Amino acid sequence: MGTIGRFWPVAAILAFALATVAAQTRDVSKRVQDAIDAYHKGTVESALQQFEELQREAPDNADVLAWLGFLYLRVQQPEKAVPVLEKVAAKRENDLEVQNNLGNAYLGTDQLDKALSQFTKVAKGNPNTFEPWYNIGNIHLRRKAWEEAVRAFETAAKLKPTDPYVYNNLGVAHENAGRLAPAAANFGKASQLDPASVVFARNAAFALLRNREPARAQPYLERAYRLDPRDLNLGLSLGEVYSRIGKPDLAENVYRSLSQFHAGSVTVWFNLGVARAARNDVPGAEAAYRRAREIDPNDLDTLNNLGLLAMRKGDYEEAKTLFAQLAGLNPGSVSARVNLAAAAVKTDDLALAINSWKEALTIDPKAPGVRVGLANALTRLGEWDEAKIHYDAVLDDNPKNHEALNGLGLFHINKKDWKKAEAALRLAIAANPRFAVGYNNLAVALEQLENRAEAIKMLQEAIKIDPNYEEAKTNLRRIRRAGNG
Repeated sequence: MGTIGRFWPVAAILAFALATVAAQTRDVSKRVQDAIDAYHKGTVESALQQFEELQREAPDNADVLAWLGFLYLRVQQPEKAVPVLEKVAAKRENDLEVQNNLGNAYLGTDQLDKALSQFTKVAKGNPNTFEPWYNIGNIHLRRKAWEEAVRAFETAAKLKPTDPYVYNNLGVAHENAGRLAPAAANFGKASQLDPASVVFARNAAFALLRNREPARAQPYLERAYRLDPRDLNLGLSLGEVYSRIGKPDLAENVYRSLSQFHAGSVTVWFNLGVARAARNDVPGAEAAYRRAREIDPNDLDTLNNLGLLAMRKGDYEEAKTLFAQLAGLNPGSVSARVNLAAAAVKTDDLALAINSWKEALTIDPKAPGVRVGLANALTRLGEWDEAKIHYDAVLDDNPKNHEALNGLGLFHINKKDWKKAEAALRLAIAANPRFAVGYNNLAVALEQLENRAEAIKMLQEAIKIDPNYEEAKTNLRRIRRAGNG
């Protein structure tokens, strides 16, 4: 009896404990379901609070731990999810959902090695699951392991061909691996699957532009720009494409729209000027360029185009001022000095022109047209010997340069060496049969050689080429009068 008496209370206590645990389990299960219902009703914070309370009461309950870890991920708290999911993952090694969530928690806390291990385990456990392959690809992207990323995303795309994100990320991997064509193709698929995404359309457009396919980039640029008309890079790129394909009116519309959002952008106003100039809207182009110059008085492209516009309008003094500023700001620019010289010639500032051409030759001794322009200016100042040096240098490189041959002919005319003048000028018109000045100068040499009939033919040819060539008309009248006399 004593023995029986000693063990009875233990048995009674044990029975009571089992009954209590069973009740607690039923209670926990019910509360778990209540918390799950709260989650499905959209009250994530309430569900999270309930599961946190449940964990304190039932710290080893696998259902509680699994849901708590999942909810920590939902509220962007992966650092809290890691220890919870590690605990339940050890209990449920074959629960791929839990293992996948643990991988996401590792990924969210930058534990890439652990994350990759988890997702690889899930992918092996169920090779037809999309999520782990997608996440594996993203880990390889972060590690800049482009080829591994491509393989993972290609697998993911086969498993879920309707997901635009996988194609976008596959495009990112190809692009970083230096393969623009497949990158653009995948960005394009992403944009077609989700036309409302400005990111996908932008990625497709810029990949095609980098691959030098502006025509194919155009519809993606248009789509992206419609979605985000304030985006400066999108607008500038679309305007540039329109300009390239010969639609300056569309380019102008884009730049004008951009100017409303980016009134302080030199690039927008400059490109608006370019588009207007392409439409022969000179006043509109000038207004846009001047607005760009107000924003940045030292913008090189603006100064250059304003200078060219001034030359086009015949305002050579302003052109000279603009090109002088440009040359000062851009010491290595040959074109700035050539344009300055051209404007200086138009204002009879030959000293400035000669100095500008000499500076251009210092930068690039082979710059086309510079020596001829310099030599021509020197002849106007009577510096014939120095001019000849430059004409000869041009002809050494190009014996058929008609302007240099004409200059050489003028040199011989100045020296009254009519035969050499005739020879050089005949070579000039042979090199360029439409060179009216050459015919006129050849007529001068032929007249001195008393070959008036041939001289008249040369002058007639010059006038035929250029009906407004007054010097040739004057020479023709004079020779004819001399012949009649």
